[in-house]
Amino acid sequence: MICEVEITTFKPGMVGKWMAGFCDALPARTKYSPLGGLWYTDIGPLNESVQIWPYDSFEHRDKVQAQLANEPTWPSKGNDEIIKRSVQIFGPTAFSAKIGGGQKLGTIYEMRVYGFRAGAMPAVIDRFDQAFKGGRLELSPPPLFMTSLTGKLDIALHIWPYESYAARDKTRAATKNLSSWPPDIGELLLNQQNRILIPAACSPMS
Repeated sequence: MICEVEITTFKPGMVGKWMAGFCDALPARTKYSPLGGLWYTDIGPLNESVQIWPYDSFEHRDKVQAQLANEPTWPSKGNDEIIKRSVQIFGPTAFSAKIGGGQKLGTIYEMRVYGFRAGAMPAVIDRFDQAFKGGRLELSPPPLFMTSLTGKLDIALHIWPYESYAARDKTRAATKNLSSWPPDIGELLLNQQNRILIPAACSPMS
Protein backbone atom coordinates (compact mmCIF):
# COMPACT_ATOMS: atom_id res chain seq x y z
CA MET A 1 0.00 0.00 0.00
CA ILE A 2 0.96 3.62 -0.59
CA CYS A 3 -0.70 6.76 0.77
CA GLU A 4 -0.98 10.09 -1.00
CA VAL A 5 -0.86 12.90 1.55
CA GLU A 6 -2.11 16.26 0.30
CA ILE A 7 -1.77 19.38 2.43
CA THR A 8 -3.72 22.37 1.11
CA THR A 9 -3.49 25.97 2.30
CA PHE A 10 -6.54 28.21 1.85
CA LYS A 11 -7.33 31.87 1.99
CA PRO A 12 -8.15 32.81 5.61
CA GLY A 13 -11.57 31.62 6.69
CA MET A 14 -12.24 29.56 3.55
CA VAL A 15 -11.52 26.02 4.81
CA GLY A 16 -15.12 25.41 5.89
CA LYS A 17 -16.53 26.52 2.54
CA TRP A 18 -14.11 24.29 0.64
CA MET A 19 -14.79 21.28 2.88
CA ALA A 20 -18.53 21.59 2.35
CA GLY A 21 -18.02 21.37 -1.40
CA PHE A 22 -15.52 18.54 -1.01
CA CYS A 23 -17.91 16.47 1.10
CA ASP A 24 -20.77 17.07 -1.37
CA ALA A 25 -18.65 15.83 -4.27
CA LEU A 26 -16.96 12.98 -2.38
CA PRO A 27 -19.40 10.18 -3.40
CA ALA A 28 -18.41 10.73 -7.03
CA ARG A 29 -14.72 10.55 -6.12
CA THR A 30 -14.96 7.41 -3.98
CA LYS A 31 -16.43 5.43 -6.88
CA TYR A 32 -12.80 5.08 -7.98
CA SER A 33 -10.91 4.66 -4.69
CA PRO A 34 -11.63 5.33 -1.00
CA LEU A 35 -10.68 8.35 1.05
CA GLY A 36 -8.52 7.48 4.03
CA GLY A 37 -9.03 10.65 6.05
CA LEU A 38 -9.73 14.38 5.83
CA TRP A 39 -8.90 16.90 8.53
CA TYR A 40 -8.39 20.63 9.05
CA THR A 41 -5.86 22.27 11.34
CA ASP A 42 -6.88 23.53 14.77
CA ILE A 43 -3.38 24.16 16.12
CA GLY A 44 -0.30 24.69 13.97
CA PRO A 45 -0.38 26.23 10.49
CA LEU A 46 -3.98 27.43 10.18
CA ASN A 47 -6.27 27.45 7.14
CA GLU A 48 -5.03 24.03 6.06
CA SER A 49 -6.61 20.71 5.19
CA VAL A 50 -4.92 17.31 5.20
CA GLN A 51 -6.16 14.55 2.91
CA ILE A 52 -4.90 10.96 2.83
CA TRP A 53 -5.75 8.72 -0.10
CA PRO A 54 -4.62 5.07 0.11
CA TYR A 55 -3.82 3.06 -3.02
CA ASP A 56 -2.73 -0.51 -3.61
CA SER A 57 0.32 0.63 -5.59
CA PHE A 58 1.70 3.44 -7.75
CA GLU A 59 0.08 1.72 -10.74
CA HIS A 60 -3.29 1.75 -8.98
CA ARG A 61 -2.91 5.47 -8.26
CA ASP A 62 -2.05 6.19 -11.91
CA LYS A 63 -5.13 4.26 -13.05
CA VAL A 64 -7.43 6.16 -10.67
CA GLN A 65 -5.96 9.53 -11.69
CA ALA A 66 -6.61 8.69 -15.34
CA GLN A 67 -10.22 7.75 -14.56
CA LEU A 68 -10.77 10.96 -12.62
CA ALA A 69 -9.77 13.01 -15.64
CA ASN A 70 -13.14 12.01 -17.12
CA GLU A 71 -15.19 12.55 -13.94
CA PRO A 72 -17.29 15.72 -14.48
CA THR A 73 -18.01 16.36 -10.78
CA TRP A 74 -14.40 16.10 -9.58
CA PRO A 75 -12.41 17.97 -8.40
CA SER A 76 -14.89 19.60 -6.05
CA LYS A 77 -15.89 23.25 -6.14
CA GLY A 78 -14.01 25.89 -4.21
CA ASN A 79 -10.53 25.46 -5.64
CA ASP A 80 -10.37 29.21 -6.23
CA GLU A 81 -9.97 29.50 -2.45
CA ILE A 82 -6.69 27.55 -2.53
CA ILE A 83 -3.35 29.32 -2.04
CA LYS A 84 -1.07 26.31 -2.44
CA ARG A 85 -1.05 22.50 -2.38
CA SER A 86 1.63 19.93 -1.67
CA VAL A 87 1.40 16.22 -2.44
CA GLN A 88 3.74 13.52 -1.19
CA ILE A 89 3.61 9.73 -1.33
CA PHE A 90 4.25 7.73 1.85
CA GLY A 91 4.49 4.04 2.62
CA PRO A 92 2.96 2.71 5.87
CA THR A 93 5.26 0.74 8.14
CA ALA A 94 4.45 -2.79 9.25
CA PHE A 95 3.31 -1.52 12.66
CA SER A 96 1.17 1.35 11.35
CA ALA A 97 -2.51 1.45 12.19
CA LYS A 98 -4.95 0.84 9.35
CA ILE A 99 -6.23 3.90 7.54
CA GLY A 100 -9.85 4.72 6.73
CA GLY A 101 -12.58 2.14 7.07
CA GLY A 102 -15.02 4.24 9.08
CA GLN A 103 -12.97 4.12 12.28
CA LYS A 104 -14.24 6.25 15.19
CA LEU A 105 -11.02 6.94 17.05
CA GLY A 106 -11.21 10.46 18.40
CA THR A 107 -12.21 14.09 18.01
CA ILE A 108 -8.64 15.32 17.54
CA TYR A 109 -5.65 13.90 15.67
CA GLU A 110 -2.06 14.93 16.25
CA MET A 111 0.07 14.87 13.11
CA ARG A 112 3.82 14.86 13.60
CA VAL A 113 6.33 15.11 10.75
CA TYR A 114 9.95 14.30 11.58
CA GLY A 115 12.94 14.79 9.30
CA PHE A 116 15.96 12.52 9.78
CA ARG A 117 19.54 12.20 8.62
CA ALA A 118 20.02 10.66 5.19
CA GLY A 119 19.81 6.89 5.33
CA ALA A 120 18.62 6.78 8.94
CA MET A 121 15.09 5.50 8.26
CA PRO A 122 15.73 1.76 8.85
CA ALA A 123 17.12 2.56 12.30
CA VAL A 124 14.28 5.01 12.99
CA ILE A 125 11.63 2.42 12.12
CA ASP A 126 13.30 -0.20 14.29
CA ARG A 127 13.58 2.13 17.28
CA PHE A 128 9.95 3.22 17.05
CA ASP A 129 8.87 -0.40 16.70
CA GLN A 130 10.75 -1.38 19.84
CA ALA A 131 9.51 1.67 21.75
CA PHE A 132 5.88 0.95 20.85
CA LYS A 133 6.24 -2.48 22.42
CA GLY A 134 7.21 -0.92 25.74
CA GLY A 135 3.71 0.10 26.74
CA ARG A 136 3.00 3.19 24.63
CA LEU A 137 0.24 1.53 22.61
CA GLU A 138 -1.64 0.65 25.79
CA LEU A 139 -2.18 4.34 26.49
CA SER A 140 -3.98 5.39 23.29
CA PRO A 141 -4.92 3.96 19.88
CA PRO A 142 -1.92 3.23 17.64
CA PRO A 143 -0.91 5.89 15.12
CA LEU A 144 -0.72 5.90 11.39
CA PHE A 145 3.02 5.70 10.82
CA MET A 146 4.42 6.26 7.35
CA THR A 147 7.72 7.13 5.69
CA SER A 148 8.24 9.22 2.57
CA LEU A 149 8.68 7.57 -0.82
CA THR A 150 8.65 10.71 -3.01
CA GLY A 151 9.60 14.36 -2.56
CA LYS A 152 11.59 15.01 0.58
CA LEU A 153 13.05 11.70 1.69
CA ASP A 154 13.96 10.52 5.21
CA ILE A 155 10.63 11.84 6.51
CA ALA A 156 8.42 10.02 9.02
CA LEU A 157 4.78 11.07 9.37
CA HIS A 158 2.71 9.81 12.28
CA ILE A 159 -0.88 10.68 13.16
CA TRP A 160 -2.17 9.97 16.69
CA PRO A 161 -5.91 9.90 17.49
CA TYR A 162 -7.23 11.11 20.85
CA GLU A 163 -10.73 11.30 22.26
CA SER A 164 -10.18 14.91 23.32
CA TYR A 165 -7.54 17.46 24.26
CA ALA A 166 -7.87 16.29 27.87
CA ALA A 167 -7.23 12.69 26.79
CA ARG A 168 -4.13 13.81 24.91
CA ASP A 169 -2.81 15.64 27.97
CA LYS A 170 -3.50 12.60 30.17
CA THR A 171 -1.77 10.25 27.73
CA ARG A 172 1.29 12.44 27.34
CA ALA A 173 1.61 12.68 31.12
CA ALA A 174 1.39 8.89 31.40
CA THR A 175 4.19 8.39 28.85
CA LYS A 176 6.60 9.98 31.32
CA ASN A 177 6.34 6.78 33.35
CA LEU A 178 7.54 4.64 30.46
CA SER A 179 11.23 3.91 30.28
CA SER A 180 10.90 3.00 26.60
CA TRP A 181 9.28 6.25 25.48
CA PRO A 182 10.12 8.40 23.63
CA PRO A 183 12.23 6.28 21.25
CA ASP A 184 15.95 6.93 21.23
CA ILE A 185 16.18 8.88 17.96
CA GLY A 186 17.87 12.08 19.13
CA GLU A 187 21.10 11.71 17.18
CA LEU A 188 19.18 10.89 13.98
CA LEU A 189 16.59 13.67 14.18
CA LEU A 190 16.96 16.91 12.21
CA ASN A 191 13.61 18.69 12.51
CA GLN A 192 10.03 18.30 13.76
CA GLN A 193 6.62 19.71 12.84
CA ASN A 194 3.36 19.32 14.70
CA ARG A 195 -0.30 19.93 13.87
CA ILE A 196 -3.50 19.25 15.78
CA LEU A 197 -6.21 18.23 13.33
CA ILE A 198 -10.00 18.04 13.51
CA PRO A 199 -11.73 15.46 11.28
CA ALA A 200 -14.12 16.73 8.63
CA ALA A 201 -17.75 15.64 8.75
CA CYS A 202 -17.18 13.30 5.79
CA SER A 203 -13.86 11.88 6.99
CA PRO A 204 -13.76 8.04 7.24
CA MET A 205 -11.59 8.49 10.33
CA SER A 206 -13.22 10.55 13.08
